[in-house]
Amino acid sequence: MRRALDLIAGGEPPGADLSALRAQYPGWIDAVLEDERAGRPAAVAALRERMGLDPDPWTEMIERAIALYRSARDPADRVRIAAGLLVGDGEGLSALTIALCHHPEGGPLLAAVHAVAPTKEQRRMLSGYLVRRRRGTPGLDDPGFHLNRDSPAFDRGFLEGDELAMVFREYPGRYSVFAMQLGEGVADVVIRPVPREDLLAEVLRTERPDMRRALSLDDCRALLASAVAAQGPRAASEGWRALGHLVEERLFPCPDEAPGFVIGEADARLFLDRFARILVEGDRGLLGEIVFPGSAAEILLDLVGPQGLTVPLGVEAGVSRLEVVIETTRSHDATAILVGRSPSDEPLTCTRFRLCAARGMWWLHEIEVLGLRDDRLLRSIWEAMSGPRHLPLQLFDELSEAEQELVVGLIDDGYRLDEVAAALHLGRSAGLEGAPGDVAAACHLSWARLCGEPVFTDHMIDRYGAEAEAVSLLLEELPGPPEPLQFAAT
Repeated sequence: MRRALDLIAGGEPPGADLSALRAQYPGWIDAVLEDERAGRPAAVAALRERMGLDPDPWTEMIERAIALYRSARDPADRVRIAAGLLVGDGEGLSALTIALCHHPEGGPLLAAVHAVAPTKEQRRMLSGYLVRRRRGTPGLDDPGFHLNRDSPAFDRGFLEGDELAMVFREYPGRYSVFAMQLGEGVADVVIRPVPREDLLAEVLRTERPDMRRALSLDDCRALLASAVAAQGPRAASEGWRALGHLVEERLFPCPDEAPGFVIGEADARLFLDRFARILVEGDRGLLGEIVFPGSAAEILLDLVGPQGLTVPLGVEAGVSRLEVVIETTRSHDATAILVGRSPSDEPLTCTRFRLCAARGMWWLHEIEVLGLRDDRLLRSIWEAMSGPRHLPLQLFDELSEAEQELVVGLIDDGYRLDEVAAALHLGRSAGLEGAPGDVAAACHLSWARLCGEPVFTDHMIDRYGAEAEAVSLLLEELPGPPEPLQFAAT
């Protein structure tokens, strides 16, 4: 098709029987041509006319959809309009959806379509169009509703007559109400975003409270599964075809995807609630409720303040959503990976939280800044954690002389601030006593070895003005590989 476009743009007729080709692959041909229209509209229109087709059947339809979306005042209507554009698209995108991706006024509707699109291929393709669209466009398109596609928490469910309703907590203070009319299949689906806590009671108000029966998440799964099974071979309703994938994601999550950190763990949910309030609402007073006393995380926050949390996660560098996934979990400790994503789902940061369980809840014990693919990390994050423009130390003068020397030495060697905090925690936990230079040299040597980096003891001793024998004795009190000390060749 692209070769045919090249020919017709140069004034030569395409040689293939394109009409027969389109009859065999109608959706694919239309989508390819619509994707090419943005770069060469005249050639696409001419080629479609040669195939006996309308030169541009999509623009008017998309403009009507954009106008309808703009005029909708009910967020539930906007959800339905956005999801309806994807009905029948299969794994890829139809020509109609691609026309929306290229329309100059389609940004808000495109953002909404991306928000409700099925996961995997369609969502990935829409993310690419959003990224390319926003490169030359200031500001962000807000769809007006925020569906958490990774870790929504089931809040409550109930049955009223034949209407099943479920409430999901998307983010702190944000909810979505899923309402379905059950029978032989699902006759209707309405998803109503609730942007504030105080509006939830109004949305859930009923005139027949005696007919409302509370349900668990398992009850909701059973009712929906029974309704879908009763439908048999009949075609699904329009509402289910548009929004059913969102309901299935909530009730029947795909088992091959990593589980989120909210569902099924009340203490973990409490931790994330408090953590989100710190990041989103700026409630710094909650730091003492999530950071374990005396931990490396607390030392990091002492050194640089709350920016020790917000900078590694990229909150001030374009991250709008955090994807939280448990990496490992045991009864007393866990590790969670936090991937910071842009509004178009592009990964920007990756951070590991090491957690510990104490006093009946989870605490943040250590923060570890990770890279993305190929050790890539946002430049602004890297320079803030290490490099020429790293975050200033707030309490440097209050540190002991040994710790001051250690901080300077570690930063000079290119260690990030999260690693500096972990090294300080290492020394404090051991309770080392001795001359400041001896303690600093021993901690630096031990930390470098734990990081698997080659260091020479005589260079470290000279740097800190330490005594070799004293450093060797202090190293016995610190963790590290058992191999003997290395000295530089002379």
